Amino acid sequence: MFPARNNTRLHQGLTTFLKTLTLSVTLLLLSGCGSEGDTSATHQLADHQRVHAVPLEPTSPLREEDTLRPVVSLEIPDEANINLPNKETSWQIEGCVPFVRELKPSKAQASSGEFPTERVIALPGKQTKSLRIPGRFLGTTFNMVALRVSVFAEETIFVQFLREGKPIIGSSAVTVRESGDPQVLLFQLPQTRLSPSPFDELLIRIDGRGGIIAFHDIDLLDRPISAWLPDPAGDNDLIAIGGDLRRGVGLSSFRALKGEFEAPEAGGFLSFSLGVPQNLRYPAGPQLRPSVRVELESESGAKIERRFTLRETSATPRWQHVRIPLGNFSKERVRLSYRLEANRELEALCAVGDVRVHEPVAEAPSVLLITSDTHRADHLGAANGGVDILTPNLDGLAQRGVFFENCFTATNVTNPSHIALMTAVHPRDTAILNNYRPLIEDANTLAEQFREAGYATIAVTSANHLGHEGSGLGQGFDRMYRPGTPQVSAKQALDVLEFYLTDYEDTPVFVWLHLFDAHTPYAPPKPFDKLYYPEGVDPYAVNPSGAEIPEEVNDQFFPGLQDMEFPETQYRGEITYLDDQLRRAFEMPRFRDGIIAFTADHGECIGHHGIFYDHASLYPSSIHVPLILTYPDCPEALRIDGPVEQTNVGHTLLELSGLDASSFPGKSLLSNIESPDQGTQAPRFAISAHGLSASLNHGRWHLILHLKNHGKREGVGAPFQMGETELYDMSTDPYCMNDVLEDNFEVARELRGQLTNWLVNASPRGLGGQQTNDAQTISQLAALGYTMASESDESGSLWNVDCDTEWCLRFR
Repeated sequence: MFPARNNTRLHQGLTTFLKTLTLSVTLLLLSGCGSEGDTSATHQLADHQRVHAVPLEPTSPLREEDTLRPVVSLEIPDEANINLPNKETSWQIEGCVPFVRELKPSKAQASSGEFPTERVIALPGKQTKSLRIPGRFLGTTFNMVALRVSVFAEETIFVQFLREGKPIIGSSAVTVRESGDPQVLLFQLPQTRLSPSPFDELLIRIDGRGGIIAFHDIDLLDRPISAWLPDPAGDNDLIAIGGDLRRGVGLSSFRALKGEFEAPEAGGFLSFSLGVPQNLRYPAGPQLRPSVRVELESESGAKIERRFTLRETSATPRWQHVRIPLGNFSKERVRLSYRLEANRELEALCAVGDVRVHEPVAEAPSVLLITSDTHRADHLGAANGGVDILTPNLDGLAQRGVFFENCFTATNVTNPSHIALMTAVHPRDTAILNNYRPLIEDANTLAEQFREAGYATIAVTSANHLGHEGSGLGQGFDRMYRPGTPQVSAKQALDVLEFYLTDYEDTPVFVWLHLFDAHTPYAPPKPFDKLYYPEGVDPYAVNPSGAEIPEEVNDQFFPGLQDMEFPETQYRGEITYLDDQLRRAFEMPRFRDGIIAFTADHGECIGHHGIFYDHASLYPSSIHVPLILTYPDCPEALRIDGPVEQTNVGHTLLELSGLDASSFPGKSLLSNIESPDQGTQAPRFAISAHGLSASLNHGRWHLILHLKNHGKREGVGAPFQMGETELYDMSTDPYCMNDVLEDNFEVARELRGQLTNWLVNASPRGLGGQQTNDAQTISQLAALGYTMASESDESGSLWNVDCDTEWCLRFR
């Protein structure tokens, strides 16, 4: 296609990048998920089946042409290379005037002989620009585009292949951050094999906000199609079909799978899921669709065979869930095999997920962990916090169990708080302080503890950025739902949960249900939108209170708003709405008779300290959260007013389930229940988003230390200097409105010293992975008010012990 050239730099970049490459599939809202049977609570059975995972392995090694590794060290064919032009006019470039430069290697690079002079083409200017490359691009010969680029500010790029001027296939947009060195970007296009006719143009579009961008290399790569699913010779991973993620491995028509298990003595069954991600579907044609043949055979010769035709409809790709009774076998070793049959030479693919043997045992309690995003502690009727709000179902839950009135979370931002909850590791030690950095696979999670104990594990999240790809929180879950849109309602989340539970009617489950309704934008459905606001009054036309509308309220949240009372009524309406939906979960027998924990990731400021409809602070409004626990034989209507921490919920759930919690961090809250008036409590620490500030809460005192210079651009109501310190007496000022530091300076000095000592003792390892560069995720988070700090802003120590600002000098 194009002349060959030296690819040393590109291959070195690919080697580094592909060590951590994982499949990224665009997730769509799970549609029609309630259509396969009655999911009413009356059909829920008692949980009396333990589940055991059945590991699968390939029946044969990978063929040389199918190995996953050559994409790293691949000898790219000459015709797959795209040489840079000698003149700027060789390609069609829109939006700027490009220029070509010859870059010579440094002396050290030249001496190695591996870095010859290279030509780059540069596109300057802070405007949208595009690069059009004509050619004959045969989709059956490649499925990735690799760009090696240099950028000097954050930039977003995506690629498309066109035919006769019409876009045929495009990639997800990728955001690349500034760097002093060239970076390799990979654009994954597994669906190219579905286009037998060649493309005639490659379009690279650049957002332009980063200014100049230089292209060093542009390459087409061919990744083995089977590599887009988890290798059965390795670990299972979550596989997305629509918005439904299930843990499994890949099955190829060129490579069968096998496994082995011991059948239960009586009454057990085998369950698994089959599905094909939309971008891996088999090319359409008159031939029969691929089918999966499943065989079970015991040592005594008993045998079961089933065949399942794959549903590959392009409109609504779905998993198929299968249950096979094991009555033919009893206490026998059973050999299990999966074969994918297709009547073409072209490779067919299928995901095999959630392979489990269900064994009858004595009843085990199901566990439901609910996190209500952005839910203030005082916004429950049971809280008696002076707030006019109706939450009858959560109040009823508190009446049945234990209500912790003084629970603090460890941070004020969604993903880091949920990661701390699921690992019982403080954000100080996870080093995850924003919504863009995922949890690493080596972390020990609550879901993994339950899964290893024989529970089926399910996560239903209502915000896109909590999906596994962005948060890493899917590890340990057999199934996970995340929406393709930025968020979904509580009703939609409960619909998905009910659908999932139909496959586990007689199996103990650990469920994490996340609800996002209380987060901005506040837009409760009817009739909840008028529940706390007068009917017939237009808040955008009248201003009964006469209060001035802050600029950020009008611009960011409620353009044109006149009545400042209106937003808070909508926030309450959202909470009453989600409470109404939670009734569906609370009435399910498996949870009504099991274990339920209700809490939040953080709270919300509704004007406190000049912070409107955000949680960008460490005041109690942002980190004081509700916590309710119910479990078999728990004390009823017990209120605990002593200080507790949300990060200890996981350890407590393991203990309540009768499981060994010794290997899981955290402390049990049962001691607070058994001895509500136990003596002095340890300090509670918190860290804000991006590590801007930290807090210590102990007894009557609440101290906030600002770790960096920051101001309104980070969402905080006032600018703060590094080292600036606030002190509040919560015994008389529960919302921390009056700073009493000057009157209690020695108290502040002591508490501040404890806080700084705690900060500098952070774990050096951390649990954070690489920040996301998916442009859609970044855009959705920005729409929800989450800013993205640069990697350097959050690297290194949380606290500079050599701080010499005016505030730091005062405390020396």
